[in-house]
This record gives sequence, structure tokens and C-alpha cells, in this order.
Amino acid sequence: MNRRIEILLDRDHQLGHAYFMSLENSNDLSRLSSIFLKQIIPLLQEYFFEDWQRIAWVLNDHRKDKGFRFVEPATYSMDSLFGNTGDVLPEAKAWRLDEEAFKKPQSYLGILGDGKV
Repeated sequence: MNRRIEILLDRDHQLGHAYFMSLENSNDLSRLSSIFLKQIIPLLQEYFFEDWQRIAWVLNDHRKDKGFRFVEPATYSMDSLFGNTGDVLPEAKAWRLDEEAFKKPQSYLGILGDGKV
């Protein structure tokens, strides 16, 4: 993740080992999930000014299978939200966290390498 952050942002905004110290004597997946949901994801949101595409790249989600991605695009139809707008408004693209992915060890393993486990 730090290499990706360095390429997408700079070397000064990397993740330190302190975030993961509570896992030193534990392999508790719920603790890892909590670290990501309460610390890592909010930090990445701050680093990238909520640019979810870049956050997904840092998490290697673009290379993971559906169901193991922490961040998913949620596309909404502009017509369903605003009525027929013609060509005035493009399709909206929002993002959401897939909370189930945080409960799967494969999601974290997918951060490494090619994203496949």
C-alpha cells in the first residue's frame, strides 16, 4: 500500500506500522477489520480528498474479484434521481464500502501482488 501511496501522492503520506501493532500477538480478523474501517480508510480519505478511485487503487481493489473489494462503485441513474435531463447531466458515480469484504481474509491478501488469492 505504501508504494502505491508514494506513486499516487508522495513519500510523506504513508502508513506506519503503529496502526497494526495491536495485531502483534493476535490474528483476530475482526480487529484487522476495525483497524481498516476506523483508521486506514478514513486516513486514505483524508490523503486523497475522498478520491475513491485512488483509494481503491491503493487497496488493489481493481485487481480483486467482486466480493473481496473494500470499495465499490455505486452507479446511480441520473434519470431516476432528477427525471429526464437529456444530455445536461452525466451519469453519477458514487462509491460505497462493502462491509462484508472487511470480514474476509482474502480481501486483505488481495492487497498484495496481483490481487488474486
